[in-house]
Amino acid sequence: MTAEYRIADVIARSFRPKPNYTVCDWADKTVYLDGKATPKPGYYDTTKTPWVRRFVEASQDPTVREVIAPKSSRSGFTEAFLNIVRYMPEHHPGHVCLVMQSASKAKEMVPKRLHTTLKSCCEPYLTGNRDDFTLQLMKLTNMDITVVGSGTDTWGTETWYRLIGLDEYDSHDQTEQETNADLARSRIRDVPGATLYIFGKCKLKHGPLHSEYLGGTQERYLVPCPKCEAEIELCENGLDFGHLKKMDGNYNMAEVLIETRYKCPACKALLPEDQKRPMVNAGRYVPAPIDIRDREKKEKEERQFFDPRHSTREGGKDYRTAFPGRVSLRISDFYCLHDDLTWGHMAQKIIEASKSPQKRKSLVIDHFGTGWGETAAEIKETDVMRCRGKYLRGELPFKPLIFSCQVDRQGDRVKYVKTAFNETGEMFVIDWGELLGDEDLDLALDKLHPVKDSTEEFAVEHGFGLYDSGFEEAAVFDYCVSRDYRLHPSKGAKNVDSIAFAEQKFKTHRGARVYWYIYNDHKVKDALYSYKIRRRKAPLVWLPENTDADFMAELMAETKILEKDKLGFIKEKWKKIGDKNDYGDCVKKGLIVWHLAEAGGIINERLGIDEEKETED
Repeated sequence: MTAEYRIADVIARSFRPKPNYTVCDWADKTVYLDGKATPKPGYYDTTKTPWVRRFVEASQDPTVREVIAPKSSRSGFTEAFLNIVRYMPEHHPGHVCLVMQSASKAKEMVPKRLHTTLKSCCEPYLTGNRDDFTLQLMKLTNMDITVVGSGTDTWGTETWYRLIGLDEYDSHDQTEQETNADLARSRIRDVPGATLYIFGKCKLKHGPLHSEYLGGTQERYLVPCPKCEAEIELCENGLDFGHLKKMDGNYNMAEVLIETRYKCPACKALLPEDQKRPMVNAGRYVPAPIDIRDREKKEKEERQFFDPRHSTREGGKDYRTAFPGRVSLRISDFYCLHDDLTWGHMAQKIIEASKSPQKRKSLVIDHFGTGWGETAAEIKETDVMRCRGKYLRGELPFKPLIFSCQVDRQGDRVKYVKTAFNETGEMFVIDWGELLGDEDLDLALDKLHPVKDSTEEFAVEHGFGLYDSGFEEAAVFDYCVSRDYRLHPSKGAKNVDSIAFAEQKFKTHRGARVYWYIYNDHKVKDALYSYKIRRRKAPLVWLPENTDADFMAELMAETKILEKDKLGFIKEKWKKIGDKNDYGDCVKKGLIVWHLAEAGGIINERLGIDEEKETED
C-alpha cells in the first residue's frame, strides 16, 4: 500500500456514516480472545458481563464526557475498555491513552490482551512496520495507542487524546499539584467526541476513585426478581445462608456453597443460583434514589472540613445533580456469572472474612465494589517530615487570618501549641511549650511573634483557642471563665456518632451557666492523622523547618487499629502507642478552631465575603 493510497483510504474512512450497531455488538462478532487473554478462548460475549454495555456504549453518547466506574475484580471493565480501543480505528479514530497503575502492569497487559486482537481486528490500519508496535506505543495509520504506567510524566503533556482510560485509579501515583483525572481532563477538553474513563477497584471510601464517583450519576445495576418483577440491587444483605449455621456456631462450607439463596427484599422469595443469569442479563443501570444520596451527602458534609474534594458542591453544582456529562456507575461480584463465583462462593468468602479484619477489607475491595473505610493507619516519621515548611519555629510565615492557641493539661504541667491559619485554611504550627501553671500560660499567650520578612508582630487573639478539660475539669473552667474566655474549654467525646465534628454545649459550673465545646475525638483524629499528615490532603498542615524530634514523636504517638466491640462487630479505634501525645492533641484542636470560626461566619467576614449576597446569587 503506497503512502498516497493510505492517506486517501484514511480520509475516505473518516467520512463513512456512523454504524447502526453498538461497540458491544461489534465486539461480539469481531473480537477473538486467545489463550493468552483468557483461560477460555473464544469470541467476546457481552452476555457474560452484561453490565458493561452501559460502560462501553457511553463512548458513543455525545452527551457523555466522563465515565467513572468503581468495580469488583471480576467485572470485565478493563476488557470492555479495550473493546472501545479496538473499535476506534475503523469507526471513530483518534489518539488513545490507557494509564495503568504501574509501568510493569502496562507492559504485562499489552502483549497478552492488546497486540494480538489489534492485529486481527484492525489489520487494514497497521503500518507494516514492526517498530510501530511496541509495549508502550502502537502506531496505526490513523491513530496512536499509548499504554503507560501512572508514574510516567509524559502522557499528559505530549498530545491530545480522543479516549483516555485511567485503570485501577486508586493505585495511581498522584502529585500534590494535580490529580491524574484533572490532568486527563486537560488533554480532552477541546477534543470533539472525546471520553475519559476512570475505573478500577475502589480501595477507600472518599478516596480518589470514590470522590470522582460521587460527582457523577451514581448509577446502580438493578435486576428484575423473577417472582415479583421488582427491580433489586444484589448485595451482601440479600444472601440467605444464616440457617446453615450449626449449633457450635460454625458452618458446613459444602452446604453453604450449594444451599445459599438470594432473598428478594420485595417479595422475600428465595432465588436459586440458576435464576441469576437471566436476571442479570435483564438488568439495567438506574441512578441512585434520593434517600441514598441524602445519606451519602450527609457523610460528605461531615467530612467536608477534612478535604475540599469532598465538598457537597462541585463546579457550582449541587452534589445531588451529577456534574454535566459525567456518568458514574458501580458493580459488584454479586452479579458475577463465573462458575467459580456463585452466590454460594460469595457466602463462603463472607464467612471466612468475618474472622479477620484484613480478610474483610480484601473482600470489600475485591468483590463489593464499594470501597473500604479508612482503617488501620500508622503515622510514620516520613509522614511527619513531609509536613515541614520553609519557616522557623516562633516566626509567622505570613500575616495570619487566625492566630490561635490550644492547651492540654496533664497534672501540674500545661502544654500548648500555637497555630496560624492563612486564607485557604492551611494550618501552620508556630510554637509550642511545656509550662508549670496558668500564670506562665498567660505570659505565653501574650508573647509577640514576628512575621517573616516584616516588622509586624502578633500575639494569639483573645477568644481564639481551646483548653482541654479532660483532666482537672474544674480548674480548666476556672481559668477560662476568669480570663473572660480568652481560651474556651473543650472536651473530646469518644464513640459519639451524634456529633459530626464539634458543637457548643452548656453546663453548670460553680452555680453559673457556662459553655464549652464538645468534639468527636475519632473524627478529629482522622482529620489530622489520616488526612492532613498521612495522606497530605488540603488544606494542609505545616510544621516549622526546625521542628524538634520530641515534638515530631508526639505526632507519631497515635495509630488507628481495628478491634471487636462487645457485640463482636469490628470497629475502628485510635490508640496511643507512644509515651506522650499531648502536642498531637493540641494540634488536632487547631482544626476545631478553624471549623468553629468558619461555622460562625468569622472566616467569611475577615475575607470580606457577603454570605447573604452569596446565598441570593
